[in-house]
Amino acid sequence: MSQKDNVAWNVLISCYARNNRTRDALVVFDMMESEQCGSQQDDVTCFIVLQACANLGALEFGERVHNYIHEHEFGNAMNLCYFLIAMYSRCGCVDKAYQVFKGMPSKDVVSWSAMMSGIASHGHREEAIEAFWEMQSMGVAPDDQTFTGVLSACSHSGLVFSRPIQMLQAETNGDILIKSESGWPIPPSAPRIATLKDDSN
Repeated sequence: MSQKDNVAWNVLISCYARNNRTRDALVVFDMMESEQCGSQQDDVTCFIVLQACANLGALEFGERVHNYIHEHEFGNAMNLCYFLIAMYSRCGCVDKAYQVFKGMPSKDVVSWSAMMSGIASHGHREEAIEAFWEMQSMGVAPDDQTFTGVLSACSHSGLVFSRPIQMLQAETNGDILIKSESGWPIPPSAPRIATLKDDSN
């Protein structure tokens, strides 16, 4: 190609990332910064590279991308915030993940779920469960990913919910449906942990 625009570069990076050639994807990101390239990384480039950094555990490179996002004012893009949280969490920097989460102008169920999963994956399971209740108090409805994360946190820590969790038997397709005190149904795709009981019983 005589001329390579952002789309072409992003496709190349994405192809490397999808074929587990993560290091090559990062090299291409560096190439885009050279004067000979004639193109500049955009928010899509950053999104793809953050995925690669999370998969590789490339914290230093991920921080470079984060700085680039900040310098070019991409910081309000929700999908970039999701992957910054995931990247920092996978690299063991839960505090930095929380700073990204805290700085988001609005927090939806995806950002809450990403933060809870990051907290729980590094052993802070009680904090993950508290975040679950805080999310609901903010009026954000949980989804199946949220319940998967919080039920897993309870299971691995041996904790029970401090608020009632009712197990409801349903004949619909033979699935067990779970309903929290707040009334949100837990989808059948979430883990079926039947041992959770209200400790007041």
